[in-house]
Amino acid sequence: MEAAQINSQSTEASQMEDTDEVLSSLWRSANELKGQVYNSVIKQYHEFIHTYNTMNQLDLKIKDMNATLRNIAEKMQNDVKPLLNAVDTERVSVQDNLKRITVIVQALTQLSQINNNLSKCSSHLDHKEYDLAANCIVEVQQMLSDVHENCDAKIFKALRQEARRKRANLQSILESEWDKSISWALPQISLSTPEKMLLGTELKISSNLMADGTAGENKIQPIVNAMEILGILHPKLKTFAKKLMRYILNPLIVEHSVKPVQEKNKTEAKLHFVVSLSIKRKQGEKAISPDKYYDRLVEVFVFLHDQLFKGIKVTTNREDNDEDQVTQPLVSLLGLIVWPTLSKAIIEEYLAASIPTSFSELENYAEIANQTTLFEYTLKGLGFLEESIDTLTDYTKHVNLSFANKKVQDLLVAARDLLKSDLYNTQQVQISPDKAVFDEWNQPDDSALKELHQMDKYTTEEESKTLEMSLFLFPQCKVSTSICKLMSLAYETLQEAVKSTPDCAVQLFYATRNMFDLYLEITPAFHKKNLEEIPQLSALHYNNCMYVSHHLLTLGAEFRDHLPPPLSAGAATFVDIVPFLRRSGQQYLLQQQKRQKQIIADCLSSIGSWNELAESNRSSDISQYLEQIFHQLNHLSRVWFDVLPMKLCRNLIEDLTNTLINDIINKILKIEDISEDDGHIIHDLLELVKSNMLELYSNIIKNDNNDQEISKHISVWNKLSELALILDLNLKEIVERWNAPQSALSAVFDAAQVHSLIRALFQNTKQRSTAISSIKALR
Repeated sequence: MEAAQINSQSTEASQMEDTDEVLSSLWRSANELKGQVYNSVIKQYHEFIHTYNTMNQLDLKIKDMNATLRNIAEKMQNDVKPLLNAVDTERVSVQDNLKRITVIVQALTQLSQINNNLSKCSSHLDHKEYDLAANCIVEVQQMLSDVHENCDAKIFKALRQEARRKRANLQSILESEWDKSISWALPQISLSTPEKMLLGTELKISSNLMADGTAGENKIQPIVNAMEILGILHPKLKTFAKKLMRYILNPLIVEHSVKPVQEKNKTEAKLHFVVSLSIKRKQGEKAISPDKYYDRLVEVFVFLHDQLFKGIKVTTNREDNDEDQVTQPLVSLLGLIVWPTLSKAIIEEYLAASIPTSFSELENYAEIANQTTLFEYTLKGLGFLEESIDTLTDYTKHVNLSFANKKVQDLLVAARDLLKSDLYNTQQVQISPDKAVFDEWNQPDDSALKELHQMDKYTTEEESKTLEMSLFLFPQCKVSTSICKLMSLAYETLQEAVKSTPDCAVQLFYATRNMFDLYLEITPAFHKKNLEEIPQLSALHYNNCMYVSHHLLTLGAEFRDHLPPPLSAGAATFVDIVPFLRRSGQQYLLQQQKRQKQIIADCLSSIGSWNELAESNRSSDISQYLEQIFHQLNHLSRVWFDVLPMKLCRNLIEDLTNTLINDIINKILKIEDISEDDGHIIHDLLELVKSNMLELYSNIIKNDNNDQEISKHISVWNKLSELALILDLNLKEIVERWNAPQSALSAVFDAAQVHSLIRALFQNTKQRSTAISSIKALR
């Protein structure tokens, strides 16, 4: 225990000693730090004192400088500024005076120039120097335009009025001189014929316009220059060109029997017109020769050039730049005005009318093309046309396209007229192979065609079906004459396309296609009412569509190898039109069939029920309605058998008769009670139906009208016969007929229908029950 205490005391003593050493070390460090802080503070203090003193000195200097500046500013504000304001005011006054003086000087200068120009203008007018006078007036008006329009100075108003007066006076003089130089004698009646208009027209050019002997200058040159300066030359030229076209050029283009004649004397040169028998077209000629045609027009232009426009030039501004000017002959300005209208008239009245209607005549157009080129060349030599203008020559160069366009237009017009013609005019189409099956070197001979007709006349029905199903044979029927003409027109057009140039061939081929597109558009629209209401026309339309489709199937193949690419590569086809044609024909024929069924249904509905006929005495009414129905069927039979193919006509009539008989049978089967008298009446009515049916089919089945033959065409004929027979049998006979081997009754009626008839015909007795049960057991 004591040892532990001793150890503890020794440990505490050693810790105290360590603490003293740490404190001593800290004291020494603190003293060192105090010394460093003291030295640093002493150093900063000395530097701050020096800087502070320097800043105080600078501040004093700045204050002295500011005081000096304030003194100077106050002195300038009080002494110099008033002097500057006075000088500036004086400067502004001097500038205003200078401006006023400058304006006055300019105005006086302008007035002097205006006065001089007005004086010169009067002097130039006295000497007939019209172009110089016009320059003076234009300069005067330009200077006056620089003066503000609202300037109220009386002298400027007076000068403007004087300038306008002189300009109007000069314009009046120029127009008077122009009218003296060029005078017209026009026909009294403006709406006369071209020949009378030409014969009543004269153009006179004054001979005084030509030059004096000194300089050879045309006297009209100053007049033209002055008119151009004043801006009235172009309106005058347009007026002259309008008269020239209306009274001379246009009538000459249209009327070929009149030619121009020139006469000249000392005072004037005159152009008038006379009838020329040498160039008058003979009866049957389409047009005069091109050289005579153009010579008459050239003579007019030569007269204008030699007597009026020769040597006259005019300076005008360029269209794209008003500052640049160009000098050109006056005749070229007239040509620019006249040529668009003149060339259009020549193209429409002569060149287009001279285009041949067949490719074989196209070579004869070369003479017209040569004379047309020579005509334009002559006008260029006279200066009327620029060298770059070749309007008529370009048209004749593309005569092939023009020929094709004209041909196409004529074809479509002819096709449209055919399609709008009556469909009643028909012709018989015999059984014949399609044209495309035999080429022109391998046509079938007459014996082969006769054999085809014999086949149609004598073959059985099955053989006839095989014949009609042939791809290259069209059944015997009637089609509209207009459709035959349309197909002939199509073949002729394609034959001409084969002989034409490639471009023409393509256009003619597509014109042929367009003819059939027209057919699809025009016929249903133009004949719509007749096609819907008249059975004969709906049948004709069907035949027409099938006839055209029959030809179109192979029409492209017939000509494809002879046409240029791309037609020869497969584009020459009409097959894509066939479905639309067939659909159009079928549509109207089916609509007509539905309409006829509706007529029959309306008549049957008017009959009403077939029961209690004896009491109501309605048998005569029913007979009349049935006669009316068969009258309609006989009418359809006569109309359709005369138009449609035999097989199709039979199918249509059979469909109508089957519908009629089914309706009658169904109405009789619905009767719940048939008295003995009613049974006899119904039996007689059914016999009436059968006799009318036999009469109806007498045109279809000649020399053989038995039930077996008719049942091949009327599917419900046996059913009608059995029903009429049942109405005339007793119970025993009905049962025996049902039980007979290969019973005709059980072939057309089922047991339920026979039960219903027995219940309606016979009273409820044990015998009737036995008969019904025996029939039921058999079935």
